[in-house]
Amino acid sequence: MFISVYNLFYTSLPVLALGVFEQDVSDKNSLEYPKLYTPGLTNALFNTTEFIRSVLHGIFSSLVLFLIPYGTYKDGVSPEGYVLSDHMLLGSVVATILILDNTAQIALDTSYWTVFNHIMVWGSVVTYFVLDYFYNYVIGGPYVGSLTQAMKEPTFWFTTLISVLMLMVPVLAFRFYFVDVYPSLSDKVRLKQRMAQIRSRQSTDVLRTPSARRARRSLRSGYAFAHQEGFGRLITSGKIMRKLPQDFAFPLGLGSSKKQHSINHQDSLNHTNNHKHPQQVHLPGSSNGGDASPRAPCQDLDTINL
Repeated sequence: MFISVYNLFYTSLPVLALGVFEQDVSDKNSLEYPKLYTPGLTNALFNTTEFIRSVLHGIFSSLVLFLIPYGTYKDGVSPEGYVLSDHMLLGSVVATILILDNTAQIALDTSYWTVFNHIMVWGSVVTYFVLDYFYNYVIGGPYVGSLTQAMKEPTFWFTTLISVLMLMVPVLAFRFYFVDVYPSLSDKVRLKQRMAQIRSRQSTDVLRTPSARRARRSLRSGYAFAHQEGFGRLITSGKIMRKLPQDFAFPLGLGSSKKQHSINHQDSLNHTNNHKHPQQVHLPGSSNGGDASPRAPCQDLDTINL
């Protein structure tokens, strides 16, 4: 069952998505650097050297996939007393590690992710566990309960982590070495494209500073938003501000000392008149004569035409 669907569901669809949707450089750079098409025309990536390298990589991966699980599960017994070194459980563990390693490899090779890439790459992992459950539990396959029993033990997760790391670290080291020491034209163009994206992102962040956002705020955004348009501008211009009395203006630094002396003289005259005429009452804002109290707040406002 596993061998029958391995190339059909688990590995072919991610490779197909990589071949169809992969875009290592942008269309602008591909037109600007025509030599990027030279390796394809000269079969630089399909030769004897690349074939031998792929064979050696396959041999190394096979040894790691078999020897590490075999060493960890040999003569293994679970805390419940189950034997962990049987053929079916070891086969399920090796198959799971193989699927996870292939998925990690294809994700590493993908530089341009689309929705279809995500569906096919990560969907292959989901498909593996779904088909394993369907084949063993619904149809009644011979490996029923093997993977479930293995995943209950910490040994499975430790073995999977160690195996995937040992398979991925040499590949990453090999690629980083050649990109840094012997970069190809496509590597240089990708680096240039990446640096341009970083500079563009940084310039965009500078334009979006808080000071720039505050400068774009409207002057009337904080005033009387329920009134008609222009009401906030009247407030900011001071046209509807209440005029302060003279005795309040001088302590605030808004009047002169000459005006303050005249106000004090007027207060003394009013005080004398109040003693002579105790029955006369001056209401604030009244216009009986010219004796209005200077402490009465001025009621006149500028005319507002809204």
